Amino acid sequence: MGPYGGYCCGPKWGWYGARRQVRTKKEVKELVTDFLSGTGMVPGQIHDRGSYFEVQIIKNGEAVDLLIVDKATCRMRSAY
Repeated sequence: MGPYGGYCCGPKWGWYGARRQVRTKKEVKELVTDFLSGTGMVPGQIHDRGSYFEVQIIKNGEAVDLLIVDKATCRMRSAY
């Protein structure tokens, strides 16, 4: 994972930059869990905010970041 976000390979992913829609909290949880694998961080509460989801990122039982996941493009970025 680099400073500008990351890219995961797998059957649900396309070429880098390919748009993919996410519609449910379950899809977002899977996406963020895969993205954070190996970092010691996990997704916490997920809130639907209309055109995007807000995902609380938890490390050692404490919130360390708030991630925004765009519903139309599946792009992720920190809210901070």
